[in-house]
Amino acid sequence: MASQQPPPALEPMRVYLDRSRELQAAKPIVAHYLRVFAMNIALQLRSRLRPADLVYVSSLMDSLEQERTQLEAQRAAKHPQETIREFAIDLSNRARSADKPEVSIPNPSQRWTIVDAPKVAQAYHASAVVLDSLRQFAPLAPDLAQRQQSAHKRSQQ
Repeated sequence: MASQQPPPALEPMRVYLDRSRELQAAKPIVAHYLRVFAMNIALQLRSRLRPADLVYVSSLMDSLEQERTQLEAQRAAKHPQETIREFAIDLSNRARSADKPEVSIPNPSQRWTIVDAPKVAQAYHASAVVLDSLRQFAPLAPDLAQRQQSAHKRSQQ
């Protein structure tokens, strides 16, 4: 299940599942709640899903339930919302410190353009996705919404 891609009808949840896979080893709680957020998206789409799509959703539900019991001890230490928020802000700050916005015209002869810029863009995008997942707890605070919007915009430049 973890390695399977969602069916086309569940495309809106793919980005959250992709980031979840990337973060599974380093940040299992953040990865878990990204999958929970993806599940919420799937539930919102359920009226448009075919039976085959529902098998994928059911499998994801089962894996989330197993994961939840495994993560109980880690979750008790700090509220998941705080863990996710701290990680997203840290990721955003690291992307910002590695960014070179003055390089407006990429040049293949510059090492930064070829090696570092894609990593920075990926970090910005991951930050925006993780911040978006905070909406499962409450609407984003204005400062976090601005940070998310900036990160998403910069990831696409």
